[in-house]
Amino acid sequence: MPVSRLTKIIATIGPASNEPEIIKGLIEVGTNVFRINCSHSDLKTRANVIKTIRELSRNAKKEIGVLLDLQGPKIRVGKLKNSSILLKDKAKVILSSESIIGDEQKFQVVNFEKIINELKPSHRVLLDDGKIELNVVGKINDEVECQVVYGGELKDGKGVNLPDSDLKDVITLTEKDIVDLNHGIENNVDLIALSFVRSAKDITVLKNHLPNKSFIKIIAKIEKPQAVKDLENILDVADGIMVARGDLGVELSPEKLPAIQKKLIQRANEKNVLVITATQMLESMINFPKPTRAEVSDVANAIFDGTDAIMLSGETASGKYPILAVETMHKIALEAESVAPRYRHDVKTTQENLARSACELAERVKASAIATFTLSGNTAKLASKQRPPVKVVALTQNEMVSRQLSLCWGITPILLMDVHDTETMMNLVEKTLLEHGLIKKGEIVIVTGGLPIAARGESNFVKIHKCEGKF
Repeated sequence: MPVSRLTKIIATIGPASNEPEIIKGLIEVGTNVFRINCSHSDLKTRANVIKTIRELSRNAKKEIGVLLDLQGPKIRVGKLKNSSILLKDKAKVILSSESIIGDEQKFQVVNFEKIINELKPSHRVLLDDGKIELNVVGKINDEVECQVVYGGELKDGKGVNLPDSDLKDVITLTEKDIVDLNHGIENNVDLIALSFVRSAKDITVLKNHLPNKSFIKIIAKIEKPQAVKDLENILDVADGIMVARGDLGVELSPEKLPAIQKKLIQRANEKNVLVITATQMLESMINFPKPTRAEVSDVANAIFDGTDAIMLSGETASGKYPILAVETMHKIALEAESVAPRYRHDVKTTQENLARSACELAERVKASAIATFTLSGNTAKLASKQRPPVKVVALTQNEMVSRQLSLCWGITPILLMDVHDTETMMNLVEKTLLEHGLIKKGEIVIVTGGLPIAARGESNFVKIHKCEGKF
């Protein structure tokens, strides 16, 4: 893109965007990370898409991440007669775990046998993102009788939400999730999102399925009221969170969602955790070439709140204008960033203080960039969370870390060769930043890293360096 954007954009791959020419176009207009939704893709297609993303990002000389979104223990409607039924207000309907072709009198709810005992009379059952509401009347053997409160057309496969039930017996990872996870690991995905997280324990379960010393980062999708309650513990174990407003907005009163979004973003930033804002951001662009004014404001407000990244789902997965949707998101982000407040959070640890010092120094000496040498990406992320006035250039020797950093606010990741001494390091900073057009000769850059270079330890220095172009 001609103008540098700080907030990162995630585009979901789907039938409208899985061809190479579309992926290439999405990269060109500013996509930083591609999301692959395991709920709507098979293993073969997934592997081909990841291979295509890698090839096209190399050709574009950009670090582009791949986020694998596990389906999780999704509760959904089973197969229906003619693929849809019409539920009328005040009608009675039976919910069953039996594998049947459903109709207006009775239909299957997938994974229902695990939760049926937690449903009580007067509990709500919400279908299709809350468009249809049922009320539990009672139980008949292993089935549940409900009355339709707000009816409508119901298509098979639609989601089921149970906002009044704890769902303690629902497992964290299904058999499908484990297959998808292992396939993602084999194909070197960079980040994995876990759906329907209820507590920090769910993240620990997922991490235990990763290989030893894995660099893969885990994103906790916050879409259950239980996850909001356990937020602090989740932030302690997850590498990032996603404010997944679809299911969260169904299970909670919708008027509570804006305040919860602000709280989630604020706490994630204060704890130096990556945060993504997702769902229905430019929903109307699935069918139309322009967003509504409300959607534009919604995207901008997520940026004002301090989100690291904003995500497109159906807009790029199945919409008519996938490339235009990313281009529109880019333009909105630029305008919002021009007036967005920069929240600088309190620091406690040595590493946080070093990152804060680099940002404050960049302001005082009017530096053009902050360059961080990082193996794990931690120093760059800490600098990003202090929302510096200049770009953060993350120089790393780890390919996966480099791609992961493409999701962090304000970070430009660059993969480079090993550096063995301080003189080589400073020359390499100059050469790399000048070649990438990130600074100009005579400008100042703040450099952070760890000494001795070969030790690869925590960052322990901040240096003011004027680029003379002599290398």
